[in-house]
Amino acid sequence: PIKYGFGWQIKSLEGRRSIGHSGSTSGFSASLQRYPDDRLAVIVLTNTGERIATKLAEKVASFYFRPGHAGLPGCSSTGKALRGSADAPPQEQ
Repeated sequence: PIKYGFGWQIKSLEGRRSIGHSGSTSGFSASLQRYPDDRLAVIVLTNTGERIATKLAEKVASFYFRPGHAGLPGCSSTGKALRGSADAPPQEQ
């Protein structure tokens, strides 16, 4: 199977399909990791020349995939975005 095409790397994280692209140059690194089956995209931009952006993006995604991530602002237990204000409880979209 092809794991790279048009600049996108195709792989999996914790059994979930991942499509991403990353890169770095002097003093900066960046990564965009998409998990289309989970409707999740993680973008990390850093001010370091170390190639850490993809590792950070994958750690964020792993945290999102953990059961009970609903404690995160803007997320429900189903991973749907929530709407609301500080004065009203959020409602699922």
